[in-house]
Amino acid sequence: MTTAASRSRRRPSIDSVGDYLNEIGRVPLLAKTDEIELARRIEVGLFAEERLSRLRSGRVEVAGCVGAGAQVEGGFGFEVEVGGGGGAKVEVEVEVAGCVGVGVKVEVKVEVEVEVGEELLWLAADGRQAMNHLICANLRLVVSVARHFAGRGLDLLDLIQEGNLGLIRAVERFDHTRGFKFSTYATWWIRQGIHRALADQARTIRLPAHQVEVLNGLNQVQRRLRQRLGRDGTAAELSEASGLSTEQIVKLRNRAGQPRSIDAPVWADLGSGLENVPFGETISDAQALDPCDVTSRTLMLERLGRHLALLPGREASVLVMRFGLGGQARKARREIGAHFGVSYDRVRQIELQALARLRPSLASGRESGESVSA
Repeated sequence: MTTAASRSRRRPSIDSVGDYLNEIGRVPLLAKTDEIELARRIEVGLFAEERLSRLRSGRVEVAGCVGAGAQVEGGFGFEVEVGGGGGAKVEVEVEVAGCVGVGVKVEVKVEVEVEVGEELLWLAADGRQAMNHLICANLRLVVSVARHFAGRGLDLLDLIQEGNLGLIRAVERFDHTRGFKFSTYATWWIRQGIHRALADQARTIRLPAHQVEVLNGLNQVQRRLRQRLGRDGTAAELSEASGLSTEQIVKLRNRAGQPRSIDAPVWADLGSGLENVPFGETISDAQALDPCDVTSRTLMLERLGRHLALLPGREASVLVMRFGLGGQARKARREIGAHFGVSYDRVRQIELQALARLRPSLASGRESGESVSA
């Protein structure tokens, strides 16, 4: 791929990040008083939406309280006005028996059409608008946090997207009455969203979230050891510093390895100088034989087989069993003697006699004709 082509492929991502940063930069930052005001509007809006949902479904909660120690026989009733002004009124009868000392909460079905109050609709819309304003004013905070996680397996835009989801959760859960600054509260949710995304999406082979947390802690210990010792800590040193066993550390390191494509280009010297080749070509199989050695061995065995065919049957069999020819395992002279019913010394004599007969034929290259005579 040419340099121009690679630049053209990277440009859309770079431009999209720049456009996004320019867009969110137009929203002014908020003072603490502005954050509190928006949080109050959001709280009111959420309450209004909850009431609207109940009214639209035709359900309303009615609560009544009877004093402690009072004895109620039969029951008592309520008259409830549903909705805003002009809404329907519903009479509710509550049957109570025994001694009641707590509030009685009753949910009833309203069988008349409920007129949804315009005020609730306005408050709900205002709450959504305040929520959107608070989110947009803090998008730069997400970018600032996401940049600390760049280069860990996800693109910056993906990190920003996950951080934005965390920001939305922070807006929904922010309690302004505790006196915290919103950015302090939101940073935790943003980091939590990014951490979760990295654990779930950054690796080709996903690790469980708790193992990712342990691995991150182990990496921090490794960095501290590197600063103190000037080198990477050994498994034993990491075990002592982290409290994990050496076996756990080795397993975590093995699981943390990222798969590598065998088609990925790498620079390597394969005998003809440094060149750019696929990674798979640089991987050698320790058990694989050199093709030239395999060919030479095959030809040698074929030639030796033709020479062995010139020997008497028992002599050829002794050599085959003694030296493991033809893919067989090598056998001791005692095993060969037991096989043919002869002594150890007799097997040795047959072996030496067969080798003496083979040497002239191998030296002369003779491979056909009558059997080799003594």
